[in-house]
Amino acid sequence: MRKQLLRSLELGSAPQFQWTYEPSSKLKLTNYDSAYATDFAYWVDDAAALYKEANEVLGNLRNHPITEHERVQNGVVRVTYSGGASILINYTDDPVTIDGITVGGADYAAEGVNR
Repeated sequence: MRKQLLRSLELGSAPQFQWTYEPSSKLKLTNYDSAYATDFAYWVDDAAALYKEANEVLGNLRNHPITEHERVQNGVVRVTYSGGASILINYTDDPVTIDGITVGGADYAAEGVNR
């Protein structure tokens, strides 16, 4: 789930899920056999929290285009929006410091974003 949030923040998009009402075991030997853990009851609370966090960061940026997307170092990305807001995303397990900003492992730092 954390990686999904980081990827959503990098792309400026809402997280997406594909769920079923029935247990995923009923998908065996169908065209959807590759889907697993799709029963919404297991995920809905975590997904709601993930959507909330993503919206807190991206909500006020929805009308601002991404002006720059850069790989700062291996596993670290900075996304800059018109107006100067930026999100520094760290996909690695270890904290990194970029331009004086420390971002924990598997975390992000948003600058100029009203949260």
